[in-house]
Amino acid sequence: MPVLSSEHSDFRNLVQRLGHEETDFVIVAESEDPVPAGAVTYPEHGTVTIRCVKTQVERAYRTGMGTHWVGEFEQDLLQNKFR
Repeated sequence: MPVLSSEHSDFRNLVQRLGHEETDFVIVAESEDPVPAGAVTYPEHGTVTIRCVKTQVERAYRTGMGTHWVGEFEQDLLQNKFR
């Protein structure tokens, strides 16, 4: 599942607010749940993996309806989990 533009904007604003550059991190988004054939509506979920360019530390977050990966990333960043 691709990163929504609103999530990407939230991510960009967050890293800048915390004194980082967007280019300090690499984001890779992957779908996990294929949409069943014939489904009219289906809640898509996936994973966003964020890697710190400097340290190469990666953290993965669930995406999709009901998830808050940007907030989880913020907590990890504030707790120095990317060092």
